[in-house]
Amino acid sequence: MDEILEILQKDARTTPEEIAKMLKKKPQDVKKAIAKYEKEGAILKYKAVINKDLIKDEDSSVRALI
Repeated sequence: MDEILEILQKDARTTPEEIAKMLKKKPQDVKKAIAKYEKEGAILKYKAVINKDLIKDEDSSVRALI
């Protein structure tokens, strides 16, 4: 797998500038590669991973597993 894809898979919030520094490439080249992957469908979507333990739900303040 391409290094750019590996970095984005680990953290999709990594900017093209940060990726360029990591890989010693030009930011413009990284942006072009990302746009190409998005257009080709290699990158399908970007996703947030939520820590549900830190989010309080007003409807369910108590949870039990029986």
